[in-house]
Amino acid sequence: MSFNSIHSEYKWEEISHDIYSKTNRDVEKALRSEKPTLEDFKALISPAAAAYVEQMAQKSYDLTRKRFGKTIQLYLPLYLSNICENKCVYCGFNAGNAIKRKILSLDEIMEEVTAIKALGYEHLLLVTGEAPHRAGVDYLTDVLDKIRPYFAQLSIEVQPLEQNEYAQLKDHGANAVYVYQETYNRNKYLDYHKGGRKQDFVWRLETPDRIGS
Repeated sequence: MSFNSIHSEYKWEEISHDIYSKTNRDVEKALRSEKPTLEDFKALISPAAAAYVEQMAQKSYDLTRKRFGKTIQLYLPLYLSNICENKCVYCGFNAGNAIKRKILSLDEIMEEVTAIKALGYEHLLLVTGEAPHRAGVDYLTDVLDKIRPYFAQLSIEVQPLEQNEYAQLKDHGANAVYVYQETYNRNKYLDYHKGGRKQDFVWRLETPDRIGS
C-alpha cells in the first residue's frame, strides 16, 4: 500500500475537528502515557496543549537523553544550484524570482569542500533547486563521485526522482534523502505551488515509497 493510498483514507476536516476538540484532560492523559496513541498525538498538538508546553519540552528532553544520550549530529548544507523550475510561493528559488542563477562546477564544489573540511564537518547535505534538466542525476552522480572520499555521510535534498534514479545515487555514495511535502492538505496544496512539477501532489507524496523500494 502506497503512502498516497494511506493518506487518502484520512479526512482532513474530521482530523481537524478531533484536534480542536481535545481538552486539558486529554493533554494530561497524553503526557502520562508511556505508549502514546494517535489520539494522544492529536491532544499534544491541539490548542489545549498550549498551557503544557514546558511539560512537553521536559518530557521530550528526558526521552531524548534516554535514547540518544548527549550525542548531537551536525551537518552542513552545500547548495549546488539555485536553478528551479517550480513556482512555490514560500521559496526564494521560485522560478519567477529575478535572481542570479548558478550551478557550481566540480572545481567550485571542491573549493567549498576544502572550506567545509577545515571547519571539521563530516556530514554534508547536498541541495539543489528542482531543475532535473540542468542539475539532474548525471550531475549529482559526478558530484558524489568527486566528494565521497571526504565525508562520512552524504545526504541529498533535490527534486523527487524515480526509484531507479535513487538506486543509482545510492550506488554513487548517497546515504540519505531529505524530501519535504510542505503541506499534506491536498485541497490547499496548489495554493502554495503555482507552477512546475512540484504541483503534482501525489508524485511528491509517494517519493518516500520510491526511495525505500
